Amino acid sequence: MDENIQCRIKDKISEIEKKSANGAYIYRGEPEDYGKVSSSLWREYGLETDGFDIETIQSEMLNDAKKHIGDLSQDFSTDTVASIVNQPDTDETINFEILTEIQHYGGQTNLIDFTTDCFIALFFACDGYHNEPGRVILQKIEDIKEMIKTTRNPRHRVIAQKSVFVHPPNGFIEPHKDNIVIIPPNLKQGILQYLRKYHGISTEAIYNDLHGFIRHQDIHGGAYTEFYRGFASLKRGDEAKTRKKRKKWFKKAVKDFTQAIRLDPNQATTYVNRSIAHIRLKDYSSAIKDCDRAIAINPNYLDAYNNRGRAYLGQNDLGRAIEEYCRAIALNPNDAHAYFNRGVALLYIVEIEGEGAKEDLITAKEKGLDIIAAFRAEYGSVEDFEDRIMDLPADIVEMLTPTWPEMVT
Repeated sequence: MDENIQCRIKDKISEIEKKSANGAYIYRGEPEDYGKVSSSLWREYGLETDGFDIETIQSEMLNDAKKHIGDLSQDFSTDTVASIVNQPDTDETINFEILTEIQHYGGQTNLIDFTTDCFIALFFACDGYHNEPGRVILQKIEDIKEMIKTTRNPRHRVIAQKSVFVHPPNGFIEPHKDNIVIIPPNLKQGILQYLRKYHGISTEAIYNDLHGFIRHQDIHGGAYTEFYRGFASLKRGDEAKTRKKRKKWFKKAVKDFTQAIRLDPNQATTYVNRSIAHIRLKDYSSAIKDCDRAIAINPNYLDAYNNRGRAYLGQNDLGRAIEEYCRAIALNPNDAHAYFNRGVALLYIVEIEGEGAKEDLITAKEKGLDIIAAFRAEYGSVEDFEDRIMDLPADIVEMLTPTWPEMVT
């Protein structure tokens, strides 16, 4: 690991330890900024209006859940210690045990997971959304002690995660902003490696039961599995019908490819495919970095040059985009996509009046590429391109517009 990264990781850990040195704290890690520190039930509704009572919603949900349970006194009674000290279970304790069970299986409740271990919180802050900053929330126990609850029948995973639950009446708490430590995206992978090596905190240790594996199955698997998860997500994003769904799938593709890279950082193909997801999300800087890594591994990787050109084009750096496409053509003069990409880039340069662009598009077509389909996949229709970017010469419009029979098929 880079020495500078190691120093920055230690600085973040020191920051958390210093902030929590003046009292007893519990901790929560979030891989991205969810806004308010809130329960999953509150995030589902997210209302702060008169008349809205999240506890009423939870009560109705709880009553419905009980209809699916047999003998409550047997299934959800707390441990035998209660009877030994003559403290029988109450409706409140049984209800809480049911809520923790619902939470365990991924259901929505008005409970917020915290941990007594700052390193476990740090793990959760880094485990996912690798292009977004995570955060560790420090909450002083004294300030919310009436809301803190612990289960008397903890699951293995609750024990492993050193979990405590906060039950906020309004669905959220508001810790002081000074008690939130931001984890930059570029430190997440290094921190996960550090936690595994020095504290034994890892995915398999944190999600240490079969249901934990199932619930978080998307983070398990080898590099090959993760790569094809990413590839499938990328394909689903391209096929999605709405912008929201496309964005969702492309973000998942980035996450999947990132996991594959964590497991095997020496596969140029993974970086190239992640660069495509970044381009789809208009994160051109990240796409260029991925292509740089791919080329460092394999200097003759044609797709890396093509994708780096597409990223530069997205940044409106036309000169560098065209240079990348020229490099791709030099590597393989028969690559139709490189001619197509260079032709599109040349369209942006008004003084050439589209002549070079037309020649490249003709060459791409002659080499077997369906340039109409390729253009529509990348830019939409000619009308979309002209509305968003620039008007095209009439002969180029004719080349990129399907004839009526083509449109029908």
